[in-house]
Amino acid sequence: MVVPLCVLLHICIAVNPPGSSTPGSGLDQIGVNYGRISDNIPSPNQTVALLKSMNVRLVKLFDANPQVLTALSNSSIRVTIMVPNEIIGAVASSQSSADDWIAQSVLPYYPSTQIIVIVVGNEIFSYPALAQTWQQLMPAIENLHRALQSHNLDDRIKITTSVAGDVLAASYPPSVGRFRPDIRDTVLKPLLGFLRTTRAPFYINLYPYFAWAGNPVNISLGYALFDPAATVVPDGKLRYTNLLDAMTDATFSAMEDLGFDDVELGISETGWPNAGDENERGATRSNAATYNRRLVRKVIEGRGTPKRPNSAIATFIFALYNENLKPGPGTERHWGLLYPDGRPVYSIDLTGRLSDSQYEAVPEPMSVAVVNSSSSSSSWCVARPDADTSSLQRELDRICSQNPSDCAAIQDGQSCFYPNTIIAHASYAFNRRWIRENQCSFSSTAALTKINPSYGSCIFPSSN
Repeated sequence: MVVPLCVLLHICIAVNPPGSSTPGSGLDQIGVNYGRISDNIPSPNQTVALLKSMNVRLVKLFDANPQVLTALSNSSIRVTIMVPNEIIGAVASSQSSADDWIAQSVLPYYPSTQIIVIVVGNEIFSYPALAQTWQQLMPAIENLHRALQSHNLDDRIKITTSVAGDVLAASYPPSVGRFRPDIRDTVLKPLLGFLRTTRAPFYINLYPYFAWAGNPVNISLGYALFDPAATVVPDGKLRYTNLLDAMTDATFSAMEDLGFDDVELGISETGWPNAGDENERGATRSNAATYNRRLVRKVIEGRGTPKRPNSAIATFIFALYNENLKPGPGTERHWGLLYPDGRPVYSIDLTGRLSDSQYEAVPEPMSVAVVNSSSSSSSWCVARPDADTSSLQRELDRICSQNPSDCAAIQDGQSCFYPNTIIAHASYAFNRRWIRENQCSFSSTAALTKINPSYGSCIFPSSN
């Protein structure tokens, strides 16, 4: 597949010239996970061209694929590679196995390909079936470290693992964050000791989306999406304005509890799904755009967290592509910044220069907001997906000026503010007016539907 130049130019609106940032700057703290569980994504060479056009400085792989590592050669992109879960046992079993892995997966590519971290396993503590692998993790890490030492690469390439948020037995409030007792002393304590000695980061995957989706009554969407108007959550003297900071500081607290407050923490995966099944609330393009745009600015500005203000926390967005072969619910296949053909799912500036107001609104198909699939006796009046944006805005302004109560719920901080798009806001206002006046035209920008557009706490009243 040939990626058109126009596609490349639309992915990153503000692109810095090569060498315009120095190592350690904010741009060097934001990365992207490059997964390949798909049969329709661009080739590695085309992908590297896309990464460079997006101004990506860090990329994380889920293996050490030769074609990908070759494509990344001389790209100036720093690379994190992975020892997959299924071969941890082999690498742990003998030094020669670890030596062979380094000889095959690192030495042929380094330093032309800037490998900086080897991640041994991904989220292994989330699976009780891998309990045997838990005990093999440290032997595998130590064998790989000795293999790097034999080539004088141990100061240049760090070794760690990547864990899921479920390594925490307690996480709220953040100050009581503690690791699970089944892995705290047996695995995590020696792991953190190794990371301290080798000055390597502790990687954790943190997903505010799942925390919010599992408890939307007690966690507001705005709090999960870095909304500056979200309710502040206190924890002693600290104040939390977003869920990711709370999750991160819970991890810091757990590390401190074990005596490892000096180990660097990195967020190896975070993101927001851009689509999903009808029962997967909040999985929309607009929410994904909002989360990732604000995440990028936060990381690049080096804000840190309430517990660690102004600290640099390397963070990898999940993921580069929507991956069509991933099993599970619909969200599993819709985390990408890009569609499989290389087009952006939504615009995002990975240099962090653009504010929310500088982005165009992300149009959202009404079907993504469905709660009840259909009803033969109820109807709703919603904005037409093909309606002209300026016409929708004109009709929305008219309704709001004539009767502000029709637009109360779509104001910032209210139940229907998100997704913050013209089509979503107009649909809510149109429906409110239609219920009262029984007309659904609005200059031909609206239409009746039997599909309930309600979502989360945003309820659209029906004709019945």
